[in-house]
This record gives sequence, C-alpha cells and structure tokens, in this order.
Amino acid sequence: MWPSENKKIGFLSIYIVVFVFAVIFIPLIFMQYNNINDTKKITAHRVDYRRLKSEMLQSLDKHFKSDDPKNDKTISSGWNKLFIQYKCCAVHDVNGTTNDFGTTPWCTTSGSCQETASQIPKTCCKDVTLTNYSSAPSPCHASVHPGTYNPGCFELVKLLSVANVEPCQVIMLFSLCPSWQYYRYWTLSLQ
Repeated sequence: MWPSENKKIGFLSIYIVVFVFAVIFIPLIFMQYNNINDTKKITAHRVDYRRLKSEMLQSLDKHFKSDDPKNDKTISSGWNKLFIQYKCCAVHDVNGTTNDFGTTPWCTTSGSCQETASQIPKTCCKDVTLTNYSSAPSPCHASVHPGTYNPGCFELVKLLSVANVEPCQVIMLFSLCPSWQYYRYWTLSLQ
C-alpha cells in the first residue's frame, strides 16, 4: 500500500493511533466500572431495610381499606395490584388469620375482613388476576389455608431493590438499551 520509504511512518502512525485510543478508552471503561461499584456501595448503605419495612407496614395499616384492585384512585388498589402482579401478600409472610391486615381499616372499620368474610384480601390468593380475583377460592381468603396464598411482599421488594443489581448487569443494560439515559433518570428519581 505505502511506498517502502513511508511504510515505517505508516505503521508508526497506526501504532500511535491504537496506543492513544487504548490509553484514553481503557481508563474510561475502568472509571465507569468503578463509578457503578461506588454507586452500588452508596446505594447499599443508603437503603435502610428496617425503615422500609416499617413504612410499608404503616402504609398498609393506615391506608388498606378494600381488596378491590379496580378502584384506581386509592392506595388500597395499589397494594392489591402489587399483590397480584408480584404474587405476594401483605408485608410479612401470612401465617394464618393473625396477619398484617388485622389492624387495617379493611379489618377494623369496613370491608370483608371486618365482616369476617375474609381474613386476607382475595388479591393475595394464588393464581388470581385482575379479572378473576373476586372469585378467589374461599379456603384461601376466608380460612387462610397454607399453600393457597402468596408469601409476604417485603422480601420481594428487597430483592428488586437497586442495591442488589450487579455492576455487570448495569453495564449490559446500558450496552443493550440505546435509551439508557431514561433508565438512569428513572432509577435516580426513585431515590
């Protein structure tokens, strides 16, 4: 390709370009990896799981008034949709008729629990959906038979937290998703 007198200059130019690229690019990769690790460590230390569990229990205790997930403008609806979508129930695992719902308005002032027709929401029963929750089997919600309802939601929320995402998973997400900035904005807005 090059005349013989320019071969050495051509190869030297290529080596210089590759060297400069490597000197700039490789440290940037390591800096990004370290930033992700640092963010993970900061986030892991920032998540106070005892407080999170306490706030989940307070929200359930104060706001859970209905086991109807179709009433979109209530916190109860949000809880019910969480129970259905993530196949979980309450905050702690339900271990019978004494459970996290006992002090909620749904059990103390109004609702099928207060009327003793249900001990846990129908949305906690296994295999229910938004369309069939009202016909949940009675042994699940009325009698609370083991194996008919889903486990508590707290451990699931803990597993889904950003603190448990590995740096390599984030790097893979950024490389696969061209709109990673939106993901980053979304995760930062949750903090």
